[in-house]
Amino acid sequence: MQKFLATVAAGLLLSQLAHAEILTFQYTAKVSNIEENDNAVQSSSFAGGQISLGDSMTGTITYDTALPVVSRYDYGFSTDITYNPLNSLELSMQIPTGGVNFEANYYTFAGTSYHPKGSSYTDTFSAGAYRYLYMPNGGMSQEVLVVAFGDSTHTKFSDNIPGLNALGFDSNSIRYQYVGQQKSLNLQGTITDLRAIQSVPEPETYAMLLAGLSLLGLRRCKAWRA
Repeated sequence: MQKFLATVAAGLLLSQLAHAEILTFQYTAKVSNIEENDNAVQSSSFAGGQISLGDSMTGTITYDTALPVVSRYDYGFSTDITYNPLNSLELSMQIPTGGVNFEANYYTFAGTSYHPKGSSYTDTFSAGAYRYLYMPNGGMSQEVLVVAFGDSTHTKFSDNIPGLNALGFDSNSIRYQYVGQQKSLNLQGTITDLRAIQSVPEPETYAMLLAGLSLLGLRRCKAWRA
């Protein structure tokens, strides 16, 4: 009986490790497109400091690989999935040259869209966040940051949220939008470096690990006494 329980615990542990963990990635991106009020420009000082094409964007993204699904639609040419916003979803982004330091302080969202092989669209897992800043004169600015992990080969996506396999995707990107006093700034960036800096199993995983180790220890103890 102990052998059976230990086997079950080990199986559940592996399942938890594969499908229910909080991942943190660190990324570096290069600004590839800049728009002010929907007009393409080479550089911009709208957000504060000077931001130019080729500038570095750095930050982190943290999410739970077991986010609950809110909706799933299969259109034939694509499958679109929306996940619940959770506290585990966090985004940050810095552009030192432009003085931008984004830390989400409001609504977060995440979703996946993947397509059949041969499609011209890129499969993506996108996670985004809003940030609201109140002005001294009573106005308000809004910032949106979206990190998209993408695969153009249509071989790596499914209904599961990407885990460490995101490190092998070929079309990772980032989008930043700043909307203020009758002006807007849109930045597109291409992620050039992506690293996993943290992988934290859910609390249930630790509990299952402890249970499995306890059962294995009990079995060995009885075998030794015999």
